[in-house]
Amino acid sequence: MNDTPLISVMIPVFNRADLLADALESVMCQYDEKLLEVWVVDDCSTSDNPQESIARYPKHSIKFFRQPGNVGQVRNLNKCIELANGTLIHLLHCDDKVLPGFYHAIMEASARQPEAGAFFTCYNTINHDGVLLGVSEPLQQRSGYIQNWFEKIATSQLIQTPSIVVKKEVYGKLGGFNEMLTWTEDWEMWVRISKTYPVYYINQVLATYRKANNSNSADSFKTGRFIWDLKNVIAENFKHHQSAEIRKKSMDFYSEYIITIILRMGHDRRINWKSILNLLVIYCKNKFYITVLFTFLYREMKHIVRKGLSGKN
Repeated sequence: MNDTPLISVMIPVFNRADLLADALESVMCQYDEKLLEVWVVDDCSTSDNPQESIARYPKHSIKFFRQPGNVGQVRNLNKCIELANGTLIHLLHCDDKVLPGFYHAIMEASARQPEAGAFFTCYNTINHDGVLLGVSEPLQQRSGYIQNWFEKIATSQLIQTPSIVVKKEVYGKLGGFNEMLTWTEDWEMWVRISKTYPVYYINQVLATYRKANNSNSADSFKTGRFIWDLKNVIAENFKHHQSAEIRKKSMDFYSEYIITIILRMGHDRRINWKSILNLLVIYCKNKFYITVLFTFLYREMKHIVRKGLSGKN
């Protein structure tokens, strides 16, 4: 075996040293210096020092890079790709984890399916404190290539980042993550990859996605930024599939999703409702927002009618 590691595990971090320790432990318990290289790529953290989490491991087993200034999540992800030396790249956000056997399963699949451009597994979802919230639904009963995969992934996001490993040559050919997006950049990348390369599915739960407090996702919900980003990513994905039918399916699906999120957050005083309402009103000329608005009104009217028929206030 040459000196090039098979998998580069790239862990971007910004002010999350508390959760970085869990992410590192999940990787390092599977560590083999002949098969993995591990990087922590710090986006110029200001409230803690990620190097403290690295210090507990043998010297030189984890490489470290610090951005000279904060560049944001997407540019930091692209820096991870640039730094990686392996033939496969695993981007593991610092608040996520992998489960035992993840890297073995990826290596095995890569050896058996050399034509694939990426490999992904099922995953758990946990909350900030590590409590299990659920398990992803199997996409099919057996590991393998999923029928009509490009259409399925272009319609809705089916992969969480900790569960997927991509060949470095794929990023080299297709480019890095789309810097126009701030929350959905991963979905657009999986669509872009799936258009050009076979993507192999491993029907095992081997990764963990964490819904962490004060994460990029949590911030996007509180401010309403997620609505804007979903509108943008559906437009970007359309460039890849050029299907009006897929675009409509995406708009319908995420209109329901947006309303569900808004209603779920209804009792959270931390939510910036002004931002959400501004997005729904100011951009209502866009067909995407019209769909969202009418979906919301339709659901509310059905609720009012049901209450009226039942005689409840």
